Amino acid sequence: MKYYYKKYFPFKTPRKEQDEAIKFALKSFIEEDKRFVILEMPTGTGKSGCALTISKFLQNHYRWTKKQSENYKVGAYFLTTQRLLQDQYENDFGPPHGDMQSIKSATNYKCHYLRGNTCSEGLQLLKETKADSPFKRSCGNGNCKYLCQKRFFLESMSSITNFPYFLTETTHVGGIAPRKVLVIDEAHNLESEIGKHVEVVISENFANRILKIDMPNTQSMKRSFDWVKEKYREAIVRCLNEYLEKQAELVDVEGRSSENYKKLLKQTDKIQSHLSKVDNFIRIYDKNNWIFNVIEPQGMAGRKFEFKPIDIGEFAEKFVFRYGAKVLLMSATILNKEAYCESIGVNPKDVAFISLDSPFPTENRPIYFLPAGKMNMNNIDKSLPKMKAIITDILSVHNNEKGIIHCRTFKIARYIKNNIKSNRLLIHSTENKDFTLKEHLTSDKPTVFISPSSTEGLDLKGNLSRFQVVCKIYWPYLGDKLVLARKQKHKRWYAYQAAKAIVQSLGRSIRNENDHAVSYILDESWESFYRNNQDLFPNYFKKALQ
Repeated sequence: MKYYYKKYFPFKTPRKEQDEAIKFALKSFIEEDKRFVILEMPTGTGKSGCALTISKFLQNHYRWTKKQSENYKVGAYFLTTQRLLQDQYENDFGPPHGDMQSIKSATNYKCHYLRGNTCSEGLQLLKETKADSPFKRSCGNGNCKYLCQKRFFLESMSSITNFPYFLTETTHVGGIAPRKVLVIDEAHNLESEIGKHVEVVISENFANRILKIDMPNTQSMKRSFDWVKEKYREAIVRCLNEYLEKQAELVDVEGRSSENYKKLLKQTDKIQSHLSKVDNFIRIYDKNNWIFNVIEPQGMAGRKFEFKPIDIGEFAEKFVFRYGAKVLLMSATILNKEAYCESIGVNPKDVAFISLDSPFPTENRPIYFLPAGKMNMNNIDKSLPKMKAIITDILSVHNNEKGIIHCRTFKIARYIKNNIKSNRLLIHSTENKDFTLKEHLTSDKPTVFISPSSTEGLDLKGNLSRFQVVCKIYWPYLGDKLVLARKQKHKRWYAYQAAKAIVQSLGRSIRNENDHAVSYILDESWESFYRNNQDLFPNYFKKALQ
């Protein structure tokens, strides 16, 4: 069957890889009647154009069943984990180029009536404002900037947003109805996004200072959950009612526009949101699928209770997949169909998967293995001096070029910065990453960005990076109960996470078919890791290994 899709393609001509991806997806959805299609496409190959084309073709040409027509509205949702990618979708396919509409949380929009306030603050004030007030007439009746944009989002046939917003709306707010097509970009992050959405963190400071109750002194998950269900939730409800009463009193004394009143509104909103999250947690909790951590006091912060889900598969359908009759998942790092499907709770039989080759010439993206010693905890101190020598040589080879060094830990980053005397090296802390990155991006000198946390979301195209170094395999930390539990439950999960991080890291510097960069892996453990897990790496990655 031929698919004449090109009238839906948003650019002039599809590349060979895009043509292959689109035809594969349409064949799988239409002829094989698959509900899920996964496209693994290297960074820079134009996933977003493929997604738009596939969604529009399906909406116009797929023969939906009566049940699908009744339960799913016409249109497509596009979800991404990165707001930069969301902006890119909007810029490429939104007005004036197309009909795609984007939405973010109300805190991202400025109230056009109350200067200095966000739409989030304005909407809180609107609830308490008299019907005949100028503010109500201006921002009520759908005139709020955020509400207008949300209406455009809901009415558009192609709607783009980010995971935190989508999950909050579908879980706690409502109003987002299932559609014919659901597109999930950067789908390798789906497990972590759903996990973050349903996890609950309870602060002793909040319990003591705001709720006026004590946290139990226990390491027991059962006892802690019972306390949350029986006492903590009740205290939140009581506190919320008290704040609502304070709001009513403050209106009479200071008015709705006072700073004290707006501050109280913000606190009330936070408590309401936390209550919704706790209620959701109580509904979905299962002792066999959750880990419990007690975080000991640090500085002025008191203890914290953390409840995190081990397997998010049962939540993926409830909170995400049920919003699409057909679900398209895309990423540069799916790596292994079975391991990925297991991590998101989908039966591989319901999924069609294809891994596309890179259109970028292999000679433009070589990967060299230069063992500097093992970088695990027992060997790192004796390996660091050799690593320093190798990195010094790499800097000399690329003496007039910018680059990035992926360190995995601040210990490695600081060692490099402190022991290699070069003003080219830019290291960031947890507080100044954006500032340091901007210095690298804007400097006309051959700077080198040193980072333990830039495996994703970083676009170092062209001369912004002509070489990249991976100092250490990105093993998840086994001291984390959640990591250990997932490793024990899913046999490939641990190696899968490490492989995913390596492939993502080496995608920062080669962003289009004309780009080129040399990559270096220095951890001696890479050799055995790759030998035992070759099936986790895409062919375009394997071809680049020297």
